[in-house]
Amino acid sequence: MSPWIKRRKLQESLDCSSPNWSDMHIDFLGCVVDRLSSSFLDVLRFKAVCSNWKSVAKTHLSSSLFTPDLKIPPWLLLPDEDSAKGSCSFFSLAEKKTLIYLKKPRLEKQSRLCIGSSHGWLIFWEQKDLPFSAFNPLTESRLDFPSHHETCFPKAILSSDPKQSKTKSCFLFIIHGFLESEIAYCRSEDTAWSEINGSHKPYSDIIFRDEKLHALSDEGSVEIWAFSKDEIPVKLIDIQPSFSEKLYDWEMRDKMTTRWYLVESSKGDLLVVVRYIGEFVDGDGQLLTEADLLTDDQIQPLICPYKTVGFGVYKLEFGWKKWVKVESLGDGVVFVGMSESMWVSASEFRECKRNCIYFTDDYSMRMDEDENYGGHDMGVFSLDDNTITLHYQSSLQKFEPPPIWVIPNPW
Repeated sequence: MSPWIKRRKLQESLDCSSPNWSDMHIDFLGCVVDRLSSSFLDVLRFKAVCSNWKSVAKTHLSSSLFTPDLKIPPWLLLPDEDSAKGSCSFFSLAEKKTLIYLKKPRLEKQSRLCIGSSHGWLIFWEQKDLPFSAFNPLTESRLDFPSHHETCFPKAILSSDPKQSKTKSCFLFIIHGFLESEIAYCRSEDTAWSEINGSHKPYSDIIFRDEKLHALSDEGSVEIWAFSKDEIPVKLIDIQPSFSEKLYDWEMRDKMTTRWYLVESSKGDLLVVVRYIGEFVDGDGQLLTEADLLTDDQIQPLICPYKTVGFGVYKLEFGWKKWVKVESLGDGVVFVGMSESMWVSASEFRECKRNCIYFTDDYSMRMDEDENYGGHDMGVFSLDDNTITLHYQSSLQKFEPPPIWVIPNPW
């Protein structure tokens, strides 16, 4: 027998013995999904094999008989390295690496920006005339909302997971405006936005808990409105608490700015997280003024990006109408940035460091001012020793758009 015939028979034998994985029986595939359902990442890898496996997993996981009990720590949504691929990547705190590339929503134009995340859904805004949309990157579900006349949106959140809101409406809340920021809301079935008649604008953060919208002004005031499906929101609380201590020295006002976040702890306490950002920080961590960037012997100014230098946490004592300093979060972990501000438990998410604040860059006023930096200000602040470490290693100082926290929601 000639060598050519031998090679041909060997190839035919290999072809016959190679299974066609896409043609496996759906009942068998369903059993495989059952066995994998305790591992969120394994389910995602199963879905990525082929379109048939993806369809089986989607049908199985959406069944009312399937009740997952998975605790998934937040992922970090990273910008595209190649926008032409139409994909996005996520960095996992658990595995310390980029895990998966998923399709982005089919958008009519490339000018749509991700301005927030909430309940595992990314919130997009079209820069011109298209409506807002909420998109779940794991299920590829999409929900559209009306357009808005404003062009600046510091925060956008959902009232609940749209797929879990079958008996009630899902609201989209936004803080809009540059200097005098206000709050607006709408439902997906609405044709226009409604404004919240707040008393303490500009607002810095909003959260939605127990059918109530909580709003924080950039001076520490708190307003709470009750929401129902068809009624106008009713204001329940409007207080202007004082602080139990001075936030920072007055002489630092030219070197530092602050950002404020509202968080609800696992015990139901309202916390304000104050973030201190140095306007110009050199390589040694020294805070500078803009005048320090150019000396007599320099032709080009120093490149000293803005940088987070610390945090303060305060609990609202309603009876005293005062923000009281919190020395420790205990088992708590806080996530802040462009996403909805979140509290999780380190005992449930062992990949997260207890008593720490995980943060991403949301300094939108300065993010685009320099081609050398922007979107870079990320890290983990420890309340144990007031140190800042990195949660994502990168040589880049320019991220467009900035990374954002997302709690994976595959259901």
